Order: sequence, then C-alpha cells, then structure tokens
Amino acid sequence: MEGVDFSKHSGVIAYFQKNYVKSGIFEKEYSKILAEAFEIRSESDYDDYYVISKEEVEEQIQNAKFFFDGIMKYVGEVTSLRG
Repeated sequence: MEGVDFSKHSGVIAYFQKNYVKSGIFEKEYSKILAEAFEIRSESDYDDYYVISKEEVEEQIQNAKFFFDGIMKYVGEVTSLRG
C-alpha cells in the first residue's frame, strides 16, 4: 500500500515497528508477536537441533490469527477511507 520494498525480513520488521507500532496504529503486542515468530523462524532454519513444542505451535497459530485479523481490519479501514 505504501510502495516500499525490503530485501530482508529484518527490514520489514523494523519498518512495521517504526511506522505502525511506535506511531500507535498497532499495539506493542503486534511487535512482540512479529519478533517472536521471526525468532522461531530463524532458529528453525539455522539451528540443526531446534524443536518446537506442540504448545508453542498452537500459540504461534493463535498469534498469527490475531495478527492477521488486526492487519486485515486496518487495511479495510484504510482502503474504505481512500475509496
């Protein structure tokens, strides 16, 4: 929506935190969810012995649903204001 592009996940996360969390559009909980998901993703990609528990998976699924729903609500509000 804003025409920005990033070559690394860390750039996307930093941009989201600066422009959406620190500005108050999204609560800090969104930043924590994003950071935790990225940490798990990185560990699972680069740590040969990383194993995630069923409980952690279930928590990540719930966090993803919460995050997605919040983002979709925001996008719907912004696009309705533009349209």
